[in-house]
Amino acid sequence: VSQGPGIGSPLSVGVGAAKYIAQKYNKKIIGVNHPYAHVKISEYMTGLHDSLILYVSGGNSQILVREGEFYRVIGETLDIGIGNMFDSFARAIKLEHAHGAALAKLAEGGSYIQLPYTVKGLNLVFSGLQTAAERAAASSAARKDVTYSLMETAFAMTCEVTERALFLTKKKNVIVCGGVAQNRRLQEMLRSMARENEVGFGVAADEYNRDNGAMIAYAGSVMYEKFGAMNIENCTPITNYRIDKMKEI
Repeated sequence: VSQGPGIGSPLSVGVGAAKYIAQKYNKKIIGVNHPYAHVKISEYMTGLHDSLILYVSGGNSQILVREGEFYRVIGETLDIGIGNMFDSFARAIKLEHAHGAALAKLAEGGSYIQLPYTVKGLNLVFSGLQTAAERAAASSAARKDVTYSLMETAFAMTCEVTERALFLTKKKNVIVCGGVAQNRRLQEMLRSMARENEVGFGVAADEYNRDNGAMIAYAGSVMYEKFGAMNIENCTPITNYRIDKMKEI
């Protein structure tokens, strides 16, 4: 069962249901860190291990490296996740379906306009970019051009910090995972960056990058093999459950 991170109420429902089933049918229970599940299913599906991991989703934008049986965050957003930025912008411009896929469709054929580009070492800042894009969309700029520019800028920033992390870690492969990893333009930019640096590139199929039960089940099986089952009393929702805090749970 997904133990976190996330919104408290849905997590509580999921964990509560899992604990009920475990007790009723005398089954073992394993609480899974959601980002860890994205990483493990992507490693399995791509066949790449000990890679530099770019994890991009609604609430997260992180660069990860493996550290023993766990993962360490070496770079991340300092404010909002890239997916949340896209969703918030889509709502601001009143798209009927306010999510990244609808934005990507709107951006097709757009022209680039100047927007803020903020990278701090291996970290990212997206709020200024979002604010500037919303102001541009509210003025005379075409929504298509603003949307195209927002996505291109955000992806360029993300590729820059990923490339810097490659130089730092000297990893031979890059994996991108999470909901935003489904974006074909981001995949194209990362694949080009990896080719230029002569490293491998991997991304799982879309069905394993959007949130799915298979990734939780697979990560649970990995954790069970390594650490065994969890004491049911310790399986509680953790809304702020960072991947780099797993060894503390």
